[in-house]
Amino acid sequence: MRRQALHLALATGLMTATFAAAIASPADGKRDFTPFVSNAQEKQIGQQEHPKILAEYGGAYPDDNVAGYVAQVGGRMALNSELAKEPFTYTLLNSRVLNAFALPGGYIYITRQLLALMNDEAELASVLGHETGHVTDRHTAKRETRSQLEGVLAGVLGAVTGSNLVAGLLGQAAQMETLSYSRGQEYKADALGIRYITRAGYDPGAAADMLRALGAQTDFDTKLSGGVASQAPSWARTHPLTADRVTKASQLAAQAIAQGTATAAQKSRNRNQFLNAIDGLVIDDTADQGFIYGQSFSHKKLKFTFSVPQGYRLDNGDAAVVATGPSGAQLQFVGGPLAAGQSLDDDIAQAWRKIAEQSGTQLGAARHTTINGMETAIAAVRAQTQNGQVDVAVVAYRFSPTTAYHFIISTPAAVTPQVDSGLQQMINSFRPITATEAANMHERRIQVVTVKMGDTAQSLAQRMAYSDNQLERFQVLNGLATNDVLPKGQRVKLVVMAKN
Repeated sequence: MRRQALHLALATGLMTATFAAAIASPADGKRDFTPFVSNAQEKQIGQQEHPKILAEYGGAYPDDNVAGYVAQVGGRMALNSELAKEPFTYTLLNSRVLNAFALPGGYIYITRQLLALMNDEAELASVLGHETGHVTDRHTAKRETRSQLEGVLAGVLGAVTGSNLVAGLLGQAAQMETLSYSRGQEYKADALGIRYITRAGYDPGAAADMLRALGAQTDFDTKLSGGVASQAPSWARTHPLTADRVTKASQLAAQAIAQGTATAAQKSRNRNQFLNAIDGLVIDDTADQGFIYGQSFSHKKLKFTFSVPQGYRLDNGDAAVVATGPSGAQLQFVGGPLAAGQSLDDDIAQAWRKIAEQSGTQLGAARHTTINGMETAIAAVRAQTQNGQVDVAVVAYRFSPTTAYHFIISTPAAVTPQVDSGLQQMINSFRPITATEAANMHERRIQVVTVKMGDTAQSLAQRMAYSDNQLERFQVLNGLATNDVLPKGQRVKLVVMAKN
């Protein structure tokens, strides 16, 4: 007990001494306790993490014209911030995820999926200004400090209690907070973003418009996922969207205009310039990621396809394809190399290992069959969980001598009889595709068109390259309300299949 008390006292004294040196926020001059991260360390963290972000989010978008345009708008935000003399790096990520975020040291990112949702340059500036605000008010540094402090606290408590479990749980909590901000920080970044876009001559009202667009997209995506919050866009999870954020942003914009900070002449939107820049932008998936077409997932380069039952929501994740069905049915599809001499039973055992560690449940012996010319193994078990009995199955296919793919399927036992037929059809649908089928698979891209006489939202929406919810997709993409009328000559965005 004396040794534990000594450990805790030493750790507390170390943290207290470290807290003595606080660093002022460039945005407002207030001094904050960010003991672990100096300005030099911020830059070092950003430099170290930048390559990792690129690897995780599909790299930088390969079109220099649109990527350079984003960087140019971002540069205007940096020049109008309190860190105008510091280097900032604005990167357009080649990712289907709807997100924008910042790292310490002025590294700011926006995904092409989020860029496609915007309707003018001022909205783009508002997002980049918001993220710039996270940097200038040192929110990124505070977040890093919080993460490190929780890591230190986990280590201290682990030493004091002798419990690796305590340290592990606290470490996981710190990791979950990596890209999240407090509500106060979000409001502050909103205010700073409006400050920067106003200084740069943009319409300050663009910030509230962008928040409304993000809210509409979040609501739509949640609707598509059957109300499952975990399927909401990444932006909504790391930057919580609330109605009062929109209200506050509108109030700040009105104040800027009332105070003369933003005059009518300065309220620039640069809509045409923005639409010209994003015309042809890839949206949703790329050939390297595979495509979702309605109820089917197909991979042009890996040359396979499968279909999920009606009523299931498909999502193409970074590590797996997942689907959520009625009454809690879920599935995951992944694949990878088979080592020399490795059997499908080995592949199933490897897939089940983590589940077994968590649940303590073992699969039954695999049943072997052939599906669409491929050796297939199927193993299943009924497991008892806190929410009742669940039927779990792993279905593995030998796609080639060196490659295997598998489904992990989970259904509440009470639901299994209702969904079993559809899931069996899905299992049987996995197959290789032909070269002709692969050649007919194309990326979706933004196409900017001009409204002609007689065009309506309904008629234009029919040209959207989706099999469902075409009108609502069109309205959300263009920031339109249900009853908005499109005047002749207005330019709008469509999503179409690329021709290449």
